[in-house]
Amino acid sequence: MTTNPKTLKKMNEQIIFCATNSTKLILQALNTSFTGLSEQAIKEHRNLYGNNKIVHGKKLSLTKRIANAFINPFTAILFCLAIVSIFTDIIIPIMQNSPDDVNPVTVIIILTMVYIWLFAFCSRKPFR
Repeated sequence: MTTNPKTLKKMNEQIIFCATNSTKLILQALNTSFTGLSEQAIKEHRNLYGNNKIVHGKKLSLTKRIANAFINPFTAILFCLAIVSIFTDIIIPIMQNSPDDVNPVTVIIILTMVYIWLFAFCSRKPFR
């Protein structure tokens, strides 16, 4: 969907027009009828606008999608938090000879969040 202010203004005007006028007037403004466009109008529209066909672009490989997912401020922040947590929760307690204080739970949670984010991003579908 576009966010161009002029386009949004025009769309809002069209919505208001459709909401405040009769069906007959709306159909006249759109040059159509209840049965749709005539065969001649369809040919003219196809000549003017082209076929109503969706063009699919080249699909990205899984490697490129994962790389694109990493180029993201959210994942960068999560990775920074994971690195800090690795140092504060794992490495520093080991270096201080206190293995009872080692707590990898935070690191595991953050890395799980990164995995979920990447999975949702790469699949291009909302995570449910």
